[in-house]
Amino acid sequence: MCEACNPGRIGAPSATQLHGTIVLGVGISLLLLGVLARTLLSGVGPFDARVIGQALRADGGVDVGVQVTNRGTKESTATCHVWRGSGVQPDDLFFLTNPIAAGATAVFERVVPPPGAGGSPYVLGQLGAACR
Repeated sequence: MCEACNPGRIGAPSATQLHGTIVLGVGISLLLLGVLARTLLSGVGPFDARVIGQALRADGGVDVGVQVTNRGTKESTATCHVWRGSGVQPDDLFFLTNPIAAGATAVFERVVPPPGAGGSPYVLGQLGAACR
């Protein structure tokens, strides 16, 4: 700064002061973001999910019905995963539900695409579902 703007000849902050202020600002921001997320997401879920119907398609895919219950205290959407029971596969079905009221149950019908090249075929009765 020029002498007119800095008559007391105060020096610039040290690198430690500068970096400390930045770290403190980032820390406070992360703390506030965490509190905001906790406030907005409280009462969402958990969701119970189960496969209630399945039918093999001619192309090797499956028509599946998934029943989802919102056990939370807020209306919310759920992200659901339908699998073959042997871990996550690249051709598993993931979908986002419509909003489900708190305490309500909804049924969603989806088409699971046929397994990819080299993928194991679907076996009726072995499909599972989970939502979060």
